[in-house]
Amino acid sequence: MPFADQLFAFVLRAAPQAFRRTYGAQMRRDFREGLREEREAGGSVGAFLFVLRACADVLLSGWGEYGAMILRDLAFAVRSMRKAPLFSVVVIATLALAIGANATAFSILRAVVLAPLPYPQAGRLVAIDGTLEGVAAFAVPSLDLEAFRKENRTLRAFAGARDTTALWSYRGRVRRMTGVNATQDLFAVLAVRPQLGRFFTEADTHPGAKPAVVLSDAFWRHNFGADPRIIGTQLRIDGVASTVVGSRRADWSNRRRAAT
Repeated sequence: MPFADQLFAFVLRAAPQAFRRTYGAQMRRDFREGLREEREAGGSVGAFLFVLRACADVLLSGWGEYGAMILRDLAFAVRSMRKAPLFSVVVIATLALAIGANATAFSILRAVVLAPLPYPQAGRLVAIDGTLEGVAAFAVPSLDLEAFRKENRTLRAFAGARDTTALWSYRGRVRRMTGVNATQDLFAVLAVRPQLGRFFTEADTHPGAKPAVVLSDAFWRHNFGADPRIIGTQLRIDGVASTVVGSRRADWSNRRRAAT
């Protein structure tokens, strides 16, 4: 019954290597001998039950050996720690720092690279940066963006956005903020909806139109107490009167540039 012998040899791999080197050959001989006796005494059914019992015994013995090895290693580690407690503290602290650093790095990697963007059909979004030799990536200039719109044959729509900082003032309060200068179609390209008011429209780009402002959820709640009456209010951004037209949801992720 070659298959039974092969099965027993395969199951025997569950035991530690040192255990197999010491007892493996003898166990396989005993298995073949016992299998032959069972077939003669009980036929195929007896042989089948013998194979099941033998494989179960090997698995239990293998796990028992692994458990014994772990216990011996733990006992050795405890004795070593008692003999050199300062060294043990240094090792444990080093391991804790290394594990913490790895966990932090993976969290950043997941948030920036692996996690999907929080937009509908996020897999169809691409980001375009400007590049020059010896210069870090930068936002695509407005004229280049318009040229992309006219010459584009691949993407369905373009939107431009650029990080910025500014001073905003309201009722005597003056503070610095970080934000995004965006084209009017940014939110349409990202397929997101406002939680309050509206987003930018083409009318906001007409000559003479006042600059429009869309507040982040955090900015709206922190500075205006989540008051919905803020819509239509004028703020001054770097001294320029600007009208609050809406607020975006808290789960909207700020991306500098996107196209779809």
